[in-house]
Amino acid sequence: MSIIAVVLDGYGGAPVVVTELEELHHHVRPGMIPLVVPDLRVQEPIAWEDIPRLLATADAYVDWWIRTRNDPEILEHPAVKMYQIRRRQSDHRRSTDLSAIAET
Repeated sequence: MSIIAVVLDGYGGAPVVVTELEELHHHVRPGMIPLVVPDLRVQEPIAWEDIPRLLATADAYVDWWIRTRNDPEILEHPAVKMYQIRRRQSDHRRSTDLSAIAET
């Protein structure tokens, strides 16, 4: 079973990664913050019709994670700050149009 992780980067990006936990490090570079969605495991490949729900779950977890942090060092991290700015500017992840949310 694979995990679902969101990798916050310094540009405000938050790609969702479906991978085995042991392989997550291949998706994370220095300065990035990987957030593994707890208690959620999936069987690959992910069905197309399940992708919007999976992305919404991952986004909700990131928003909850940021909201519940009490450490100024984490909240001031460039990846977190840029994610918050980008989130306010763009809301494309809330779309159910797969061509708007799928990246290849």
